[in-house]
Amino acid sequence: MTTSLVKQYNFKINELAMEQARAIIKEKGMTMTDAITLFIEQIVLEQDLPIKTAEDLHREQLIEELQAQSETSLKENMKQEKGLP
Repeated sequence: MTTSLVKQYNFKINELAMEQARAIIKEKGMTMTDAITLFIEQIVLEQDLPIKTAEDLHREQLIEELQAQSETSLKENMKQEKGLP
């Protein structure tokens, strides 16, 4: 999506995080404006944040733990059915 940039925005952000992000973005051959524009376009395209929030990460961790517990329980039940220790 190619659009002309017509408005400038100012925002506050952690200086250290910004410098680290700027270095990563520069390694990718992009400017900060390119990266932020891409981020905003992805939000619009996906109608959601294109990143995982702390809540998303917590939810994924809980699901993984439940899956592991289910697998363990299933294995134990199969052993009991076969009469194995």
